Amino acid sequence: MEVSLYSEGVTPQELTEKLKGIGWKPTYGRYDYAYEWGTTWGNKDSNIQEYFDHINKTHKTLKGCKV
Repeated sequence: MEVSLYSEGVTPQELTEKLKGIGWKPTYGRYDYAYEWGTTWGNKDSNIQEYFDHINKTHKTLKGCKV
């Protein structure tokens, strides 16, 4: 996931702690955070609900952070 910081938002450290709390890991390189989906990722329809559950949880976590 790529994140654009906003000067009026939470600090990078606060953001990282929030995201780590739901399984995201900070990375170096093109993306800012990565999530390990597990060994079943990519199997047809096997984890589409898991995907949306996690993305919705991420959206809820970022809400109000102003990033």
